[in-house]
Amino acid sequence: MPVLLTIAEVAQRMGLSKSGVYRRIAGGDLRAIRISDRAMRVLESDLQAYVDPVGPELTVREAAAVLRLSPSMVYDLIREGRLPATDRGPRRLRVLRSELEAYIETRPMVTEVPESLFGR
Repeated sequence: MPVLLTIAEVAQRMGLSKSGVYRRIAGGDLRAIRISDRAMRVLESDLQAYVDPVGPELTVREAAAVLRLSPSMVYDLIREGRLPATDRGPRRLRVLRSELEAYIETRPMVTEVPESLFGR
């Protein structure tokens, strides 16, 4: 079920006034739905798309920033088949946000830390 947000909720999440949200809607930057003559709502997914314009696809560099790895390490994960990526043309590999989230979720939890990492 889609989540609908009031203008006040959107303003609070964005750290804006309600008039600031209305300006973004009027300017076409943020989509809104007219529920009735007096009620306007924003889909939570539309707010997320506005706040995070990268969208569902990330560049290797963006994926690396999320994972806090170097881009070359992300390329290694892709080459090894551990992280799926889509080829969008020369030098245009893209990682789906959902695939990156799935990769993170499937990583094993650390239960033991080698004592050598404590730096005595």
